[in-house]
Amino acid sequence: MRYTFLLFTILFSFYACRKDEKITNDSSAKLEFSVDTILFDTVFTTAGSTVAALVVHNNNDKKVLISSIRLAGGATSAYRLNIDGVPADRANNIAISGNDSMFIFVEVTVDPNNSLSPFLVNDSIEFITNGNLQYVQLVAYGQNAHYFRPDTNVPGYPPFSVIPSNSGNDAHWINDLPYVIVGYAVVDSGCVLKIDPGVRVHFHKGGGLWVYEEGAIEVNGTKDNPVVFQGDRLESFYKEEAGQWDRIWINENTTRNNVFNYAIIKNAFIGIQAEIQQTLSANKLVLNNTIIRNMNGLGIYSTAYNIDATNVVIANCGQQLLGLTLGGTHNFTHCTLANYWTASQRQDPAFVFTNYNSFQAIDLNAKFTNCILDGSQDEEFAFDFSSAKLSKYKFINCMLRTQKPTNDTAHYTSPFINQDAVFTDKILNDYRLTSTSFAIDKGTSTIPFVDKDITDYIRTLPADLGAYEFR
Repeated sequence: MRYTFLLFTILFSFYACRKDEKITNDSSAKLEFSVDTILFDTVFTTAGSTVAALVVHNNNDKKVLISSIRLAGGATSAYRLNIDGVPADRANNIAISGNDSMFIFVEVTVDPNNSLSPFLVNDSIEFITNGNLQYVQLVAYGQNAHYFRPDTNVPGYPPFSVIPSNSGNDAHWINDLPYVIVGYAVVDSGCVLKIDPGVRVHFHKGGGLWVYEEGAIEVNGTKDNPVVFQGDRLESFYKEEAGQWDRIWINENTTRNNVFNYAIIKNAFIGIQAEIQQTLSANKLVLNNTIIRNMNGLGIYSTAYNIDATNVVIANCGQQLLGLTLGGTHNFTHCTLANYWTASQRQDPAFVFTNYNSFQAIDLNAKFTNCILDGSQDEEFAFDFSSAKLSKYKFINCMLRTQKPTNDTAHYTSPFINQDAVFTDKILNDYRLTSTSFAIDKGTSTIPFVDKDITDYIRTLPADLGAYEFR
């Protein structure tokens, strides 16, 4: 952060013009500011913030001398300043030429010992010019959190810390404070991480959650209180900024499933990477009523894993929405998978299915029922199969964006090709159906019938395709 702070200074700060000007002592010669209050949105304790710039204007015809610029809170302030190219909490006798300006850069770190959550952190920048006392207010919303910082380094793996168990072999995250992960937090072998409704999990840049071999995760969100996984920058600029953290990485478990109920996973490089390390297993990654969106890499990347997904939305990724590699058994029912990524030029198709890699081949069994598989490219599917293993896939009553032939009844039943789902707002990740959507009433009965959509709205037969039933 300090390097970023200095970089802003080098790039954008500039000195007042060095004219041979007289300095005015007129008390009416006051400063003007680009803003009267610098507001930082929620900042996690010790995590810092983005840099904010304050422009100080001298709109007078003559040069003014600022006798003093200082943080009112002094050296103990949560804020830090860079004044005229110098990091300091105060500076004296700064001159600005007539009709010229200067930059002051501000950042904040919140005190972790403050017991309130959330809480306000206030200060101000004080200016004295020709006897005039002027202020710019500084306001940050700070928040305490449970922090996980890396304490272990293993060659070939990212720095990590092991999540401690609360009792027995379980770790239980309750909805009291946010959970902030720096580096990777590891669910160790034999441990089950249980996450309560409403919990917010925030990752620092490059961080992730690693469910190691024979570890497991159980996310227990609800419709009204989903569990949210996102970056640790909560300024409005970062609300839908992809690539803020790395991924949720899940290895095999031979005794139980990894389950996500009512989760929102957003703004990472990969949403979920599910892959075996050593042992093939019949257990699954189970996703119910879950949204994975806005990844600059992949939504789900599976390697020899098994996935059951119901009422799931995967949307807007820079590469693939769904990479089912090296086989596995997969069932997707009433899912909306739509890739209208706009942050860069996307080259990959949204959906990639393979049953082999350079080391081995494994059977692929994949079934999609009442799903929407859509995207902005003419061809959104890529299949690459080894004849040494099965390549069994089936689309039943699904909307597909493809140029491939779909008259093969072994793989396609009642396909709807290149139709318009007419989503509410693809750019804003709002994949609810509108009244003119082709997906309305195109579903077939499923066993068991999925009677509610991702919002708990009751489906009626014939059901609509995708995760949302049109209201």
